[in-house]
Amino acid sequence: MILAPLALLVVQQEDPELERLIRLTYALYVGADAMPRPAIPLTPRLAATEAECARLRKRIGRPAAHKCGGNRDVLCQCTNPYDFAWTKIGVTVRYLDPTTAQAVIDIPPPRTEVPDGKPDVAWLFVRNDGQWAIADFGEYGRVPASYRDRLVSDIQAMRGQLKLPTWRYAGP
Repeated sequence: MILAPLALLVVQQEDPELERLIRLTYALYVGADAMPRPAIPLTPRLAATEAECARLRKRIGRPAAHKCGGNRDVLCQCTNPYDFAWTKIGVTVRYLDPTTAQAVIDIPPPRTEVPDGKPDVAWLFVRNDGQWAIADFGEYGRVPASYRDRLVSDIQAMRGQLKLPTWRYAGP
């Protein structure tokens, strides 16, 4: 879903606020001592998925260190976000419908973790009550390419290891 072809029909005028929020999120990397979370809220589903994955990872401990993203940051698709010119990112937003948008973030060199010609990160947004929220991230070069789907896969694997029943998101 998140990595749909980029030749999408634009069905809404640009929303400068969405691009501003994306740029603000990446600007927070400049001079930061720790990788910040987005300035944009997550959907309840993505927030619950991240929370469950983190809870299980903590419960299992070191053997689960690589689960739930490990030390790889979803916003830059890298392990060290401090060598990039975050103020020079390219942002292309395409509106799939009035309540759904996809943003493709092109991160300038030095990039060594993404094949040439591919955008670095895709974000999927949904608008609820007039506010944008992040529904998912596209992870290039990973299977599954959906960050949320990968977290769910990690959750199910950890729950299996702990002999717990399958996890299902129970929210809206």
